Amino acid sequence: MNEPIDGGVAITIPLTWDYDGATYIEIFAQLDYSHDIYPPSAWAQSIAFAPFEEQPTDTNSAVYESYAEVEVLMYLSDEAGVGELPEEPVPVIITPKVMNVIVGHDGATTYDPYSFEGNVGSGEQLKTVPVGAADLISVQFNRRVELTDSDLELIALNRVLTEPTPDLIQEPDASNDFTAVWKLSSPLQAAQYLMRLSDSIVDTSGSELALDGEWTNPGSVTTTATTSVFPSGDNIEGGDFEFVFTILPGDANRDSQVSGTDFGILLMYLNKTGMHTWANGDFNGNGSVTGSDYGILLQYLNKSDFRNLTVLGDYVTAFFDIDSNDESAFDAYYSTLNSAADLDKDGSVNPADESAFDELSNFGIHLSVLT
Repeated sequence: MNEPIDGGVAITIPLTWDYDGATYIEIFAQLDYSHDIYPPSAWAQSIAFAPFEEQPTDTNSAVYESYAEVEVLMYLSDEAGVGELPEEPVPVIITPKVMNVIVGHDGATTYDPYSFEGNVGSGEQLKTVPVGAADLISVQFNRRVELTDSDLELIALNRVLTEPTPDLIQEPDASNDFTAVWKLSSPLQAAQYLMRLSDSIVDTSGSELALDGEWTNPGSVTTTATTSVFPSGDNIEGGDFEFVFTILPGDANRDSQVSGTDFGILLMYLNKTGMHTWANGDFNGNGSVTGSDYGILLQYLNKSDFRNLTVLGDYVTAFFDIDSNDESAFDAYYSTLNSAADLDKDGSVNPADESAFDELSNFGIHLSVLT
């Protein structure tokens, strides 16, 4: 089992525990580490864990999640073993972090759930999730945290629609690599979604450390700036996890738009035998490319361009947030029946648009984005 230490350096926790019968255990690991005083070298780290909900045994790795605080004492090491002790021990608190996000479908499908691990850090994050009828969201943490159904918040950023309700069907623990799973009440419709986990989420240790969730999203699929990669956070407890992803049925080549290219791909495999995937035009995940998939594509063909991150109602600063300036702008547009207030794009400005703006405003959207 690995745990990020001090900005991503990992130590390996062995299954054999040296427990002293009191309030802590000591685990030693060798790794490369640079220090202000000493040159980069192999270090031995002594990590004190306290308190435990249960006594560890030689095979009980689950106890690992039960610590409250972590104090790291670093010693210069040479071939002969541990050398001199630095003047001051270096305290490190291992905060609860998000390690991965996975989107899947609860039912028979011909392709695997989509893991964002390795698909973040650039505009790649905003490419269409290649899962038909996506109705499962899994979040892997680095340790056990306390969760409820409502801890997963979803809102469509660029389209007005009714978001599905999440139901927590798997709580994170050591047996599932600390992976929580929410089942959605209905499949996700086409939209750019903001998924939020609040830092009101805490770990199950005695200290109840808050989620360390800070995350910077790309502003478009072509963003070349380096954005966040897993794990989340800044190594200081506290900070919501606000993660944007794209659902767009019909986008076979995953360029976040539905165009003639996708139409051509679907026609190539339409009604052909064999098992097919999203890349072949199977947008409902049943293994075939049929008239049903054709209908899905036509619904969005040349109508949906999700290449740039968009927040409805962000009128004034385009900082990917909705603030008092945007509220004033919407009120002005709405009162004069200006088409800019037609958020649901139904051709008229009416109370449905006001409700849509209120939902976005009340959600509290303040995204960290690099364009």
